[in-house]
Amino acid sequence: MPWIFFLFLDIFARLTAWWVVIPFALLQRIPWWMNTPDDTDLEHQGLYEPQVLWWFAHFGQRVKTWYWLGWRNQYYGLFWHLSAQAPKDTTRIYSSPLYPSPGKPGFCHVRMTVGGRTFHEWNWIANYPGGKHCIQIRVGWKLAEMDLPGPIAYCFQFKPYLTVPQTP
Repeated sequence: MPWIFFLFLDIFARLTAWWVVIPFALLQRIPWWMNTPDDTDLEHQGLYEPQVLWWFAHFGQRVKTWYWLGWRNQYYGLFWHLSAQAPKDTTRIYSSPLYPSPGKPGFCHVRMTVGGRTFHEWNWIANYPGGKHCIQIRVGWKLAEMDLPGPIAYCFQFKPYLTVPQTP
């Protein structure tokens, strides 16, 4: 599908997902087009991320589900379903040899071509003053962390308060 379709779908998701997910979060029954196919266990979904754990600890399971599927992963199942499949021998091209992560701030653009179609991911991480926390903005297709072969899933991630791993 052309990139303009995904752009409009992304805008639609950002405007609607946070309130469409409310009844599903309350019932704890999430349709396939909203759920995360790579992390389907609603009870534990996203609890490996500090900001999701914070929502769970402060507001409980239903609000955590609302955050996870209404803010963090809007219509993720639909984007996953519409994604392309990357074969095992696919090459990822990184703009920087160091892909940013908490503790290793920076910017990286990752590009991958599958079947004549090019996919992009932009990832930016910056430390807050003091160096104990950082902010991450990741937009595009989940290329750096994907398993090959596998689906190229669309993502938009805004993580404002990640803890930077401390070395002893």
